[in-house]
Amino acid sequence: SGDSPTLTLTTSPLIAGSTFAWTVKSVTGLITGTSNGTGATITNVLVNNGVVAGSVTYEVRATGSAGVGGCLGPPTDVTIMVNPAPLTNNVDQIVCSTSPGGSTYTENLIALQPAVNADGTLTFSWHTSQADALANINAMTVGTASAYPLANGIPVFVRVSNGTCARIQAVTYTVNPS
Repeated sequence: SGDSPTLTLTTSPLIAGSTFAWTVKSVTGLITGTSNGTGATITNVLVNNGVVAGSVTYEVRATGSAGVGGCLGPPTDVTIMVNPAPLTNNVDQIVCSTSPGGSTYTENLIALQPAVNADGTLTFSWHTSQADALANINAMTVGTASAYPLANGIPVFVRVSNGTCARIQAVTYTVNPS
């Protein structure tokens, strides 16, 4: 959940220059992010908003290159299982600034992790942008995350992973001057 299957489509036997179109045929469970498309790779970011596995079935059709007549191939179903991501809790708070008259609050984000999800088997990474959290890049170091200056209304993002799936949770503080 929360990732793209990056499923590369091919023909069998291999027909160079083939193109592909897919349509969403069915969805089981609370899956979002599905869409019809074209190309050699299904890259929908599928999110399972439930607590049990779900699936998406795409109907894929290949069209041969003009060199082999441009014929439309038969439909083929491709089913992708989408496991649920770990559940997360909202931990937004209203606090007073840790500096007189300021608009920041220094927080130990590592200490907030049990409030986000208390399951001891999960991994957490903290990010300053949602895009970085989704891509799982540019995570804060433990030193930075353990004394992070949260600015009034500016979110940080925690990626919570169970090793298979991840969920991104925004954490936003309202910081009042002290």
